[in-house]
Amino acid sequence: MLTLDTILNQRYQLKEKLSQYAGRKTWKAIDLQTSPTEEVIIKLLAVNSNVSWEAIKLFEREAQVIKTLEHERIPHYRDYFTLDKKEESDLTWLVTVQDYIPGISLKQWLDKNRQMTDKQVCRIASEILEILIYLHELNPPIIHRDIKPSNLILGEDGHIYLVDFGAVQDKTRQEGVTFTIVGSNGYAPPEQLWGQAIPASDLYALGATLLQLLTRKNPSDLLHNNRLQFSHEIELSPNLTAWLDQLINPIPEKRIQSSRQAYEQLQLILKVNSQKEQKPENYFLKKLMISSLLLFSTGLLYLTYQKYLIPQKVVHFLPMEMKRILRSQHKYLTLRRRIPTDLETMERTLKLYERHFNSSNGDYAKTPFSDHFAYDYHQIDNFTIITYGLPKKTNPWTPAVIGIFHFHGLEYNSNKVICITNDPVAKIEDIPLPVMTVRNEKRYFSCPKGTKKYK
Repeated sequence: MLTLDTILNQRYQLKEKLSQYAGRKTWKAIDLQTSPTEEVIIKLLAVNSNVSWEAIKLFEREAQVIKTLEHERIPHYRDYFTLDKKEESDLTWLVTVQDYIPGISLKQWLDKNRQMTDKQVCRIASEILEILIYLHELNPPIIHRDIKPSNLILGEDGHIYLVDFGAVQDKTRQEGVTFTIVGSNGYAPPEQLWGQAIPASDLYALGATLLQLLTRKNPSDLLHNNRLQFSHEIELSPNLTAWLDQLINPIPEKRIQSSRQAYEQLQLILKVNSQKEQKPENYFLKKLMISSLLLFSTGLLYLTYQKYLIPQKVVHFLPMEMKRILRSQHKYLTLRRRIPTDLETMERTLKLYERHFNSSNGDYAKTPFSDHFAYDYHQIDNFTIITYGLPKKTNPWTPAVIGIFHFHGLEYNSNKVICITNDPVAKIEDIPLPVMTVRNEKRYFSCPKGTKKYK
């Protein structure tokens, strides 16, 4: 009898039953051989007369496949063993063990009546496609065959994880050979229901999943005339609508053929849509003219500030470089769902997303980023504090340019506090962090002691 705190294989202690149906059980447990103990997921399949031979083959295939996979967003394989009748159970069980991913499934997200924006869905799609690129480009390719919201975990770190490889196909399709018909109603494309899954079958299931996230309707409710119809449910940009329509084309030959192609098309769509959302160029020209007039009218104060606190070159580039940094940070967050944690990565980020950047001083633009900036990264609760330093020349570092990113789950926002250090500091680490205060459940940031706000 499998009960709470039962220890399996002298190693795994059961802690919480997650599901049970048709001779299958899933438990959350702890691995007693790790220090400190780590949480794992244990899946069990009963071996008795009520379980088909095909179910046993699929269970064993899942264990064989996940053992070979090495991807940061696929739960890591730990163990596979048989639990005999006399070992804490009245049945014989097949058992697989994988790492536990803290978070919630996208199905649970939908069940809580949460509405997702098209931008959130596109970020999810990008992460799923990154996993599918890995699986489909293996030799032979791995076809998941059961992509749906319940098999996609939104981790506490904000990343999407693909789980449940129980329907996986681990060999290339051959003409005249049929495979077990697996998949979920509404998500599986026609060719998979005929027993002939191909990599593009996973793309169809991905498209159906994205539509459910956007409409909060099961794909089977969107099926009309043998095709998923969604244009009457949601309003999306024309290029995103066309991309989704290609993913869910019921004819395999007319569907996007590879996960890499789908990913590249999506990134292009996001780039084009982002450019359309930006304000017209004349807006920035007007804003620049107004700012120039204001700056000129306060010239005396500016010159006094320049003389005693910071050289002209640094003041000139501070606002421009701050915009450059935040623009690159946002782009990096949108595409990669993480923040650069060191100067080297930050420099690569700027080179990647700001290739055409050029300042009024050509030599300055050609200078390596690390030669005229310092960069540091801190984590405080759910807030990521990015600290930058501009040098007077080379050292000491001053002022402190501090960016604050709130990054939690699928949501992130940012604000910046630009503070001038009262006294030069020798190291970027010496720049004090901004002060965070909470008022009416909202967080506010202000310049720390020893600095003053730059305006």
